[in-house]
Amino acid sequence: MKTHQDMIPFWRMVRKFTVMLVFAFYGLFLDSCKVKESDLVPASDNTAPADQFSAEVATKWADLQLLLTKTTAGYTPPVASRAYGLAGLTMYESVVGGLPNNQSLAGQLSALTTLPKSETGKDYNWALSANAA
Repeated sequence: MKTHQDMIPFWRMVRKFTVMLVFAFYGLFLDSCKVKESDLVPASDNTAPADQFSAEVATKWADLQLLLTKTTAGYTPPVASRAYGLAGLTMYESVVGGLPNNQSLAGQLSALTTLPKSETGKDYNWALSANAA
């Protein structure tokens, strides 16, 4: 049977791993905040539909979520599936106003009663909206 003294190196290793994971997450977060030329739509084109913007914002967030699923203790399949579902719903709802012929899921899902709507006549950068969501 292991004693308390035998477990100290294990907990030091866990603490170092946790610190490294936090720094990796922070680095990925900062990298995802960088604006790339391909993500930018000229100011005159901000009225473009959401599907005309790059999908890179969504894929970067999905990649980060997959990484966290693989490396975070306690992130069991039920927890991960709920996180994926909520993240996807949040991103969809943040750009649905810029998708022609699509509708919000508000009122169709339990506990999702109302959400703010995009205002007619205003310009939106849908890539920024998705990233903020």
